[in-house]
Amino acid sequence: MIDITFADYIDVKALFEKYGFKRTRNDIFRIGYDGKIYILPEPRFIDNNRERFSVIVLYVDWDSEKLIDSSCYDLGEFDHGYYHIQPIGKTLLMVNCRCSYNNGNPDKNAFIISPAGEVLNRFCLGDGIRDVFVRPDNMIVTSYFDEGIYGNFGWGDADSELPIGCHGLIVWNSKGEQQFHAEHNISDCYALNVDEKGNIWYYYNDDFKLVRLNETGEIDFDPGIEGAHFFVLTEDCQKVIFNSEYNGIYEVFNLHKNDKNGKLRLLYKEDELLITKHRAYGAKALFIDNKNRMFVKRFIQL
Repeated sequence: MIDITFADYIDVKALFEKYGFKRTRNDIFRIGYDGKIYILPEPRFIDNNRERFSVIVLYVDWDSEKLIDSSCYDLGEFDHGYYHIQPIGKTLLMVNCRCSYNNGNPDKNAFIISPAGEVLNRFCLGDGIRDVFVRPDNMIVTSYFDEGIYGNFGWGDADSELPIGCHGLIVWNSKGEQQFHAEHNISDCYALNVDEKGNIWYYYNDDFKLVRLNETGEIDFDPGIEGAHFFVLTEDCQKVIFNSEYNGIYEVFNLHKNDKNGKLRLLYKEDELLITKHRAYGAKALFIDNKNRMFVKRFIQL
């Protein structure tokens, strides 16, 4: 058993109250390539189709595991369904996970916006988007769940184009133009990450393989884990921490040794944590427990 002990935590409920929001289970947490944490509190209802969004940005010290500062920006009114936010240069990318085909005139479900909410560009990234990462070079990585791969909302019908997400994972430039895609037979891209060098890592169904993808090709690894929807890489890219929704257990997979996966516990002051939400970018990860405490850590090695 490997024990990971956290040095400190961030009080999420108090943070939300500071900016006038109520903490709900629908709040969105993401980590950017810049090391900042981006939070979309549950938007304020306007009418049946519109909601008002804000973003809370956290500046954290990943080594001391402390909150340094925070800020909040009003992003304005959008349609509901925006579950993804990432920094892209000095702007923000906000993406709706659903997208209708509309007889060949699909929804533009990705927005490039300023922190003040000014819409600078719009484009379509397809339907059924499970996750979105932006790399330091401003390339956008999107992964897709089964409906985005096989079709829904008009995509995949007899008289329509193939779903944009049919390959399961796509890399785009900052203008929303496709650059390359995954080559595996993906029926659902369960989990996604990007390491410090910009390599893309994804874990998919049906084969439950971990794949490293970049412009030169793909390399497969077999972690021996089924149903994982989260993983974080160590900074030396030697090990990967997985969490399987099938059993809720954190396991450590050694990429380059044929070892049995080690079990891992997350602790604070010797108490094992009950985690309700987790997100990662490269070797940085956040964990939120059942007491609304956020724990952050940079996994250099294990």
